[in-house]
Amino acid sequence: ALITTGLSSLERLRVLDEVTYADIQTTFPLTEEQRQRLQSRLLEELDRNLEIRETTHPELIAGMVINVGNLVFDGSFVNRIREVIRESIVRARQ
Repeated sequence: ALITTGLSSLERLRVLDEVTYADIQTTFPLTEEQRQRLQSRLLEELDRNLEIRETTHPELIAGMVINVGNLVFDGSFVNRIREVIRESIVRARQ
């Protein structure tokens, strides 16, 4: 989902021209099809080709984290769990 829809906010955000790569953290290595879809989305949103630097981090459980310059798109399951916990704490305080 992060590849398909999550990067749409890039068009509204400024990524420095000096940024030439995207760091991708995944639970499992991307398939060639996923890598190509990600490359296409980055090109579509930023109007430039970025090198994809991929590392695997099983502790993410599922999903991926994409770093483009100083922008971070966290679509990991671990991050979603953190968000649910934060929301629960806020509701409990109200």
